[in-house]
Amino acid sequence: MGFSSRFHDAKKESGVKVNLHDLRGTFATRCMIAGLTDQEIADILGWNTKDVAFIRLKYVDQARVVVAMAERISRGTK
Repeated sequence: MGFSSRFHDAKKESGVKVNLHDLRGTFATRCMIAGLTDQEIADILGWNTKDVAFIRLKYVDQARVVVAMAERISRGTK
């Protein structure tokens, strides 16, 4: 049984209505909040930077990104 089959079974059992593409978008969003660049996210996910920019514009709360970046700066990390 492969990952997709297991994911489908778990999704059906839990009643959660998501798909694998949703998880990739969520991961990209969390990477953005963590401060990764669009290029870094594109490299990880096998996307191009235009795809990442689209996710950023459509889904990411920029205020959360700014707060996360400010926290990283205050800790002295990039």
